[in-house]
Amino acid sequence: MQPYSQTEGFGEAFGKVQMLRGVSLSSFIASLSSSLAAFLVQIGVFFLISKRYPSIYPAIPRLHKKSWGSFLKAVRYDGDQSHLDSYFFLRYLRTIVIMFLPAAIFITPMLIPLNYIHGKGERSGVSGLDAIAWSNVGLQYCSRYWAHLLSSLLLVVHVCRLIWVELSCYVKIRHEAPQAALRTVLIDSLPADWDTAEKIRPHLKLFPGKVSAISFNRDFSKLSNKLARCEQLARLLEREETDAIQRQLKGISTTATSPIPQRRFPKWVRVWEWMHTTRSTDAIFEELRQLCDQIIQERENPQGFPMVNSAFVTFENPIAAHMFCQTVIHTRWGYVTPKSLPISDDDIVWGNICINWLERSIRTAISNTVILVFTAICIVPVSLIGLLSQIIYLTRVVTWLEWISNLPEWTIGVIQGVLPALLLTTLLRGFAAGVEHLVKIQGISSKSIITLRIQDFYFYFMFLQATVIISLSAGLTTIVNEASDSISIAALLAKNLPKASNYFLSYVLLQALSVGSQALLRTDRLISNLILSPINDRTVTDHIERRNVPDIEWGIFVPVYSNLSRDSGGIFYPSAIKHLLTGLYFMQVSVASLFLLVRDKHGKPQCIGQAVLMIIAIGLTALFHHILCRAFDPLLFYSPTILDESLARPSTDIMLTHRDLNSTLTIRIPQPKSGKIECLNLRKRLNPGVVVVCDDEAEIDTCGKIKLKPI
Repeated sequence: MQPYSQTEGFGEAFGKVQMLRGVSLSSFIASLSSSLAAFLVQIGVFFLISKRYPSIYPAIPRLHKKSWGSFLKAVRYDGDQSHLDSYFFLRYLRTIVIMFLPAAIFITPMLIPLNYIHGKGERSGVSGLDAIAWSNVGLQYCSRYWAHLLSSLLLVVHVCRLIWVELSCYVKIRHEAPQAALRTVLIDSLPADWDTAEKIRPHLKLFPGKVSAISFNRDFSKLSNKLARCEQLARLLEREETDAIQRQLKGISTTATSPIPQRRFPKWVRVWEWMHTTRSTDAIFEELRQLCDQIIQERENPQGFPMVNSAFVTFENPIAAHMFCQTVIHTRWGYVTPKSLPISDDDIVWGNICINWLERSIRTAISNTVILVFTAICIVPVSLIGLLSQIIYLTRVVTWLEWISNLPEWTIGVIQGVLPALLLTTLLRGFAAGVEHLVKIQGISSKSIITLRIQDFYFYFMFLQATVIISLSAGLTTIVNEASDSISIAALLAKNLPKASNYFLSYVLLQALSVGSQALLRTDRLISNLILSPINDRTVTDHIERRNVPDIEWGIFVPVYSNLSRDSGGIFYPSAIKHLLTGLYFMQVSVASLFLLVRDKHGKPQCIGQAVLMIIAIGLTALFHHILCRAFDPLLFYSPTILDESLARPSTDIMLTHRDLNSTLTIRIPQPKSGKIECLNLRKRLNPGVVVVCDDEAEIDTCGKIKLKPI
């Protein structure tokens, strides 16, 4: 085929692309059919296997009383508030439904007929899904855009009201929760001269009540290393014990001269599990026993570890703790900050409490820089994904893409409707893993605050890449074909930019159907338990670790089905609610811009009044945002200084101690269904203060297969 000039390419493209305008409909159908097929397959598999694997799919508790009142209670979601993270996540899902359900029920049926009836039609190159979109409104019916303005304003008012109500509920529920009465404050970056409790107490006299205790943190890194070594040795002994039991059950004789098998580890043992593959079990046991004795001695004298520049301060009055966290008590920059109210030991990143403010600042700067650079780099692949969603409009402009226009229509639909959504989902998951690691190395001492940082970074990355960049690249792609025509740029933008919504229809469908079905089927746990477990799990601990679900990273995604081991008090909820305002701003700016681009058949602007009103609405939304922050920001993390019952009632002290001072390791031994076997006699020979031997969590059959007992 002879290459042609750029001008000829644009001219020919404009004529031929008119026949391909309806491809957006085929893309939508392809996306819908593929997403629906995957959804139905996963739902079908779930119903077939759910009863066979109760450990993966636990039974859902049934309602004791089925009535209209129970249904209304479920719809309102008067759920269990004992675990605030799970409660507010489900409440967030309900809030999103309440936010968009009125738009789906009332706004969509109103606007579709206005867009479709007496529209521009195929004569103006509008067909497929574009026929019911903004760009199809007839040139002589520009007054219909008042309906678009009215629906937009009603949606803005509805969203703002809902945000205010939800934040009010959050403040009320959180202040009634036990977390409101926390009295222990974690202080980071203490100055060097604040090295005793007597030097700190004078700075705390201004706060109501007395100071119950001041506990300085210490560097337990050496103790942590010894415990990590004990963990390795315990896992090796557990594997040896399990192997010995399996050999006995299979009739293989073991060494009778010693209760501990005198054999060497095979050379194929993984290097990462144990570097010395030739050491005997006796040597491993002896090293473990010596380490246990050393750990017991060091735990009895924690004052022997070096102090670090952080401390726990416990007040008698919870109000004093909340006031202290909001007060600047040191004049030198960076010291005695940040201050936080840890919910439990699990909420503290113990490895970061010894980091000074300068190192924390350097880590934060480097981490944020890497995140920003990675975000900028991702603009290129995300833009290409946007181009891919409208690639049919480029096939007659870029010569080496002409072969795509010769493909069957369903293939083009898959390329434009399914592939971009899959690629974007993969990219977002990669970024989520990267940003999670980068935020964790910033030196933040609270896991809850780490979650909030991840949530902010991930949201703004998704908003920039998956919304702004995709919209521009997908919308501008359709303009390329008509850029050399005599039509004004404003008319081109008004007609083509709304077509970017076709991509979002495909993306939302893919996310809604695939995420919902995956959350129900739990494909990752299914593969892990049915395929990986028989291959890799050799001990009871291996099986238990695979059965246990890891902690949820609320900042990225919250799977409904996961077990929740650490409650951060639902602090992700106000951030998630406020993030909705960003989408509201973007909607208002987009609608105002589209109003400014509306032209009649003579090329004159027709919706200046609507645009001005929408710009005024943007200003009012910004004012509402400012009032919202002024009203609720002081109440989101700390309790108000009022005589509230939740603060006045006596509270239970939460003793925050380093996990390495009281943690224990467990060697789990499976017991045969018939009788007991004591091969290593570990329970009598190991110090129970460090290593605990447990034999009641699993059984082993005559074939050597381990089966966990139900919880």
